[in-house]
Amino acid sequence: MLKFLFAVAAILLVSCSSDLTIIHVNDTHSHLFGSKVFCEYNSKAYQFNLGGYGAVMQVVSGIRKEKNDTLFLHAGDLIQGTRYFREFQGKADVDLMNDAGLDALALGNHEFDKGSRFLANLLEKAKFPVLAVNVEIDKDLELAKFVKPYIIKGSWPHKTAVIGVITPDTSTISSPGSGVLFKDPAETLRKTIKSLKKDSIDQIIVLSHVGYENDIKLAQDVAGIDVIVGGHSHTLLGYTGLKCLPSFADYPQIVKDPAGRDVLVVQAWDHARAVGKLDLKFDIHGEIIAYSGKIFFPIRKDVKLPFPDKRSPFNEFLRLDENKFVDAKMSVYRQAASEKYEKVVAIVTEDLDHAWEKGSDLAPMVADAIIWKLREKNIEVDVAMQNAGGVRNSLHKGKLTLGEIYDVLPFFNYLAILKIKGKELEKAFKRSINQASKGIHQGAFPYLSGMKFDIVDKDAVNFRIVKDGHESPVEPEKEYLFATDSYIAQGGNGYYEFHNVSKIEMTQFVVSDVFAEYCMKKKTLSKPEFRHPSLN
Repeated sequence: MLKFLFAVAAILLVSCSSDLTIIHVNDTHSHLFGSKVFCEYNSKAYQFNLGGYGAVMQVVSGIRKEKNDTLFLHAGDLIQGTRYFREFQGKADVDLMNDAGLDALALGNHEFDKGSRFLANLLEKAKFPVLAVNVEIDKDLELAKFVKPYIIKGSWPHKTAVIGVITPDTSTISSPGSGVLFKDPAETLRKTIKSLKKDSIDQIIVLSHVGYENDIKLAQDVAGIDVIVGGHSHTLLGYTGLKCLPSFADYPQIVKDPAGRDVLVVQAWDHARAVGKLDLKFDIHGEIIAYSGKIFFPIRKDVKLPFPDKRSPFNEFLRLDENKFVDAKMSVYRQAASEKYEKVVAIVTEDLDHAWEKGSDLAPMVADAIIWKLREKNIEVDVAMQNAGGVRNSLHKGKLTLGEIYDVLPFFNYLAILKIKGKELEKAFKRSINQASKGIHQGAFPYLSGMKFDIVDKDAVNFRIVKDGHESPVEPEKEYLFATDSYIAQGGNGYYEFHNVSKIEMTQFVVSDVFAEYCMKKKTLSKPEFRHPSLN
């Protein structure tokens, strides 16, 4: 009889295990139609388009047909980054994620780029929950009613909590405004997980927008997490063997938590070019007893690739058939934005690269355009700056359209002119370069026109003013006219010296429009003769 009871108990325990499939994307940044990938393979150059929201919708739908219990999660930075955000102001992103049946979105820093009121108005249309446990929002703000710390899915004994976290750097690198406080992710997670465990919720998924390295640290420092679905660092996991698909680590990456338990960390690149699929099996106690997963690169069936679709056990190019509903939905947005953005403004004679703090052909060119535009208006400034993070893409050889310029410079920032002492300029630039060398606020790295500097052992030295081809040392007490975009001028990316300047003049010139005019004037774009210093 006793053996019989043990056998029954064993059967019940096995039958009480549960399967869950997590489908995930991150950092889609309004890339409604995906983006081009430029590959070199067997000494030949190839390009093809990957992904897009329509492709993501098809992948999600296909997986849901195969799996009973799924969660489709977005790890933040849904919006901001292309001509389509400029045109539709995030409404297209929300609409398409509604259609895709998104189960939850973690707030990303770029969700706050236009302030909390704009974000509240946008989220009012969302049919999915928006998560961030480490954000305190003033109850008087409309945004407060749209953001939750977590959601609970499933039923006992297999309740799953999905907890959102956002980088606390958001207050510095975005524009949340007053009444929005960002707290330490690890501390808030510990408290929240402890409370959830008391309520017998044992399956813990963290939907994170803090970056891959910080996800690893969270997994190591915070007990009780099962899976971290990440974003913010645009990291691709899972070996590909292709330089154009730069994988960073295994998919999933396994990390030990403080109790020695395995935590699975995943992330799926960016720009709707990849979709992650993680299959999990939990026991009755909420512990993962089996897992498998891979990254899909969605691509149309008729696209020819020079290499096999299945690159490794961890990823594959997923061929998609035409879908009339999805194609009709996407064509509405394509047609609404196509005509004005297809105008050719210049010819790019060679690839123009942008690698943030590690070197850029484009950012110094934008700084040159700022000085050119102001001179056209009889405004003579000494120095202009374009920060690394304000430029989002490289440009490839060929025709350059207005839409591509807005994809490169997607942020709707105005030109601002400041009067500032030379010593304050040097101080600001030296600090941002030093921080970028340590992996802090890399997007703040300054690309300049009208000023040069050298980098020695990752330290910026020998600042000098350049005028009419002549160089002279920066005078510490002299007040210089300095031009940059409105975000940086107001202290964005940690440039508090600029925010504290007593006199700031905001112009009506939008930086991306200025660069478009500059490109039309030049007609052809090539690599600059002078290679701007960087941290490469």
